[in-house]
This record gives sequence, structure tokens and C-alpha cells, in this order.
Amino acid sequence: MIVFYVLIFLIILTIIVAIHELGHFLAAKKFGVLCREYAIGMGPKLWSKKYGETLYSIRAIPVGGFVQMAGEDEADFELNIGDVISISLDDNQKINGIYSENSLNNSADRIIQKLTLRSYDLNSNEMFLEGMLESDSESKKYALADDASIYEGKDEMQIAPVNRRFWSLAPLKKIVVLVAGPFMNVVLAIVAFIAMGLFFGNPEPTPVVGDVTEGSVAQSSGIQSGDIFISINGKSVSTFAEASERIKTSPGTELTLVIQRNDELIPINITPSSVTQEVQNSDGTVTKVVVGQLGILQSKSYNPIIAITSGFTRAVDMTGQVFTSLGMLISGSAGINQLSGPIGIAAMTGTIVESSGFSGVLFFLGFLSINIGLLNLLPFPALDGGRIVFAIYELITRKRPNRKFEMGLNLAGFVLLMGLFVYIAFNDIIRLIY
Repeated sequence: MIVFYVLIFLIILTIIVAIHELGHFLAAKKFGVLCREYAIGMGPKLWSKKYGETLYSIRAIPVGGFVQMAGEDEADFELNIGDVISISLDDNQKINGIYSENSLNNSADRIIQKLTLRSYDLNSNEMFLEGMLESDSESKKYALADDASIYEGKDEMQIAPVNRRFWSLAPLKKIVVLVAGPFMNVVLAIVAFIAMGLFFGNPEPTPVVGDVTEGSVAQSSGIQSGDIFISINGKSVSTFAEASERIKTSPGTELTLVIQRNDELIPINITPSSVTQEVQNSDGTVTKVVVGQLGILQSKSYNPIIAITSGFTRAVDMTGQVFTSLGMLISGSAGINQLSGPIGIAAMTGTIVESSGFSGVLFFLGFLSINIGLLNLLPFPALDGGRIVFAIYELITRKRPNRKFEMGLNLAGFVLLMGLFVYIAFNDIIRLIY
């Protein structure tokens, strides 16, 4: 079963990351950025198909995914002066292909020529290679065709014109592309929460009994599904949450209930059973508390309007919880050792599936999606939020940040994040062992 739970977690994570990257992908395509690949999963390709200028692929390891945008993080291609390179020219004498030695077998439909490179520019609006062909006696400058590609073995990478690279976008467009990923995570969460309401119902706030657990004190006392709590120990009850709280705080203590069944008011004396639960404290320690239970579940509504409104409400509430948790981390009232990484979350997946089934899976999908989306907006290098800071700087100063500095800072941020993940994973393992 452990393997099954881990697989569910990986599928959930892949859906979340794939939707996140889809947001970046759609926004980038809208603004004309060349997107070379949109991949679901990581590692070796299991399936790939090129539609237009983008390669769509499914990869072997079901962990996340990515979109490869031209010019996003790197200089697209580097050549060395003096190299003899293989090229092909189109009818307008523009270069439409640059080939490595192990890719020449895939160029049977093109005439390949050798060029001794004298100079080149692949980072301006007028991209060119200058050099001398074997058949010529002097150097010439050859412009690159808009669809020029580099061929390495069986792989093809289109050389993006400068105006189709991510870093060439206007600052506001960059911000839209970067925010689109987290935005899609929020959308995914709302869809998951709405699906929960449509298929599994939303709790009714009224104090109406839903299902009654087999063998519970509620069943033995005659409480039935559809009964309505009127009062507990003489105090009126208006919501199910209010009734539930009074019952929880009365383990082993006899209560006098008044319930309404059809048009009849029925008094019932009942003693909640005592159940021990574990509660996690703010410092990470766990306290065992005894609570009262009757063995009843809250009634549910399957109204589609309520499902939709509850989906949005749940997403808003969860967003608030994320910011509250971040505030606790920043203020020091909560520690990093309380965070859960992939190992801890995978273990949590098993608990949720066992207790709540597919309803729990949908809730967990929404919960993780909102957390990942909002955390990505933090102004930290390597995250979307860190890159948004650079775009805001460019918007205010009208100067593009130094690309090498930005790439170096993002790399440093990535290394720090990986170190944090390792630390959190270590804590996850310790918690699982002990």
C-alpha cells in the first residue's frame, strides 16, 4: 500500500506542477515567446510529438514537469571563432540549419556546407554568422532564417529571434507570464474544491444529523439521520459546529439533548464516548487530548450553486491560512523543523486516502496546489516571485538587470532551496522513525 500512496502523491504533484507550467506556457505563447517544449514529468521521454514549433512530451519520472522558453535562463547558443561548422542555406541564402557531426545523417533533404567561422551574433535583432564556405574564396555574412535550428544528434532546437526570447519581453508582460503559473494553481485548487462539493457534498451549517456510525452511542441512543439538534443541556443550538464543540468538550459526561424529528421534539439522555486524539502544538510537540464523540456525521448538500461558492470560499480561506503560516515562520512562532517535505507529504497522503478516499485526494490536491502556487510568489531567487522582483526593477528603472547576475542569483537560490529540502526531508524521516 505504501507504494500505492507514494504513486498517488507523485500523480498529485505532477498534476499541480504541470498545471503551473501550463500557465507560464499559455501566457508566454500569447506574448510570442518561443516555447520549445512543454513536458509532463521529468527524465527520459516516453512519448513526444511536435505541434507547430513546440515539442509536447511525457517523461518517465512522474514528478512535476516544465516548459522550456527561449532565453529564459541561458544564452541560447554559443559558438567558437575559428570552428568549422556544418550549415545549410535556404533559397534566400539564409542559414536554416546548424549541425553537429552526429546529426548529419538526419539532414538528407538539405545540402550541407562547411563554414569556417570568423564572427557571429546570435543575441541581437540581426542574427548572423560570418565566415568562409569551402567553395568560396572570401568570407561572407549569412543572416539566420526565422526558423533556423540547431541539430544535435536526433534533437532539434530552434534558434529564437531575439524578440521571441523571454528576457526581451516588456517588464509587465514578464510579470504576467511569471504570475500565470501560480494563478493556474489557484484555479486548479478552486476546481478541485468545487468537484468535492459536486461529487461528495458540502457540509450543511445547520445542526442536522447526517450519517450515524454503526455501533456508536448515537445509534444505541436512537439518534437517526435527519434529526435536528434543538438544544444541549437546555442551551439552544443553531449550527452543527456549535453542537459538535459542546459534545467534544463533554467526554464521559451525560448530556440532555432535545432533537426534532419531523414535527416531534424528542429528549435524549446520552453520554459521549471518550476518544484520545493527538494535537500538534505550535512548537512542533504533540499533545494527547480526550474528546467526546457521539458517532454522527454532518449532513451534506449537493446543490451545485453551493458547491461553486464553497469552492471559492475554501480557496480564499486556505490562502489566508498560507499567509498566516508564513507570518508565523517569519515571526519565529513556528520553526522550519515543523515543515513537511515530499516524504512527510507522501506519508500524509496515505493517511488522507485511508480516512477520506477520493474526496480527501481532491482536498489534498487543492491544498497543495494553493500552497505551491503562493509559495512560488515569495520574493526569493529561483522562485517566480524572485524573478518578478527583477521585472519590477526593470519596470521602475527602465534598465534590464544584468543577465549573468540574475542567472547566478537564481542558481544560488536554487542551491539554497535544495539544501532546505534536504534538511526538511531529514526531519520527515526522523518523525516517521520516532
